[in-house]
Amino acid sequence: MQEFCNPARDFPRRYADFLLDARAARRHAWRMTASPLARAVAAAGGPAAFMAAVGISPRTLATWRKEGVPDTRWRDVAACGGATPDELALERASKAPERAA
Repeated sequence: MQEFCNPARDFPRRYADFLLDARAARRHAWRMTASPLARAVAAAGGPAAFMAAVGISPRTLATWRKEGVPDTRWRDVAACGGATPDELALERASKAPERAA
């Protein structure tokens, strides 16, 4: 009878290390993919502090999260820290709808 490979038995250390690394990557995945706006909000001390610093409403913040920060406010957001105007421009461009020619 053929015996199948059991990674937990045959490679106990390597398999356990793989599991720990995979769990850590899943647990911290949101930190690696944070948008420039999310980093700016975190750098300001949370949504309420960010809205007060930039002078916007909760509705505007929700719109910015969906569509990106408008180019007229890139400097204000960058002043909070956590993002540069270039990063905000790239994010806005990636969220722009495809325009038919």
